[in-house]
Amino acid sequence: DPDMGTQREEQGGGGGGTAPMWSKIQNSYFSFRHIPHSLVRFQTGDHTGTYCVVSYSAIGVANTDGDAQNTLVVSSQGTSVVGGQYTNILNRHNAVYDEDPWIGCEGTHSDNIAAMLWGEGGTAFHVAFKDNSNGIGVFVK
Repeated sequence: DPDMGTQREEQGGGGGGTAPMWSKIQNSYFSFRHIPHSLVRFQTGDHTGTYCVVSYSAIGVANTDGDAQNTLVVSSQGTSVVGGQYTNILNRHNAVYDEDPWIGCEGTHSDNIAAMLWGEGGTAFHVAFKDNSNGIGVFVK
């Protein structure tokens, strides 16, 4: 199921669902290194149906070119890049850029800025989409 539960959520069949709204000021951490995993789904917290699924292994690949659409989108909804097309994950693997990887599903890094799904290191850059979407949920399969 490359959508990682979308059909079950929409049909109300349980599994893959989330609470109606989650707090965008809270976060949690759970190590899943000992659990087999292959896909990551980034989903808006406002339940508009916007999500993007990429391979877990693609997130760690070094990429310094913001124009390179280097990551295959497995499945998506409400984004410019659809399943089977490519988007940019900017990951400079450099201590200067501890906010990397930048993950979006709109195309190039410049395209992704308006709807950025993920950035690390507590950065305040590119957070408008996250804040206006009641946060971004991250689901690992």
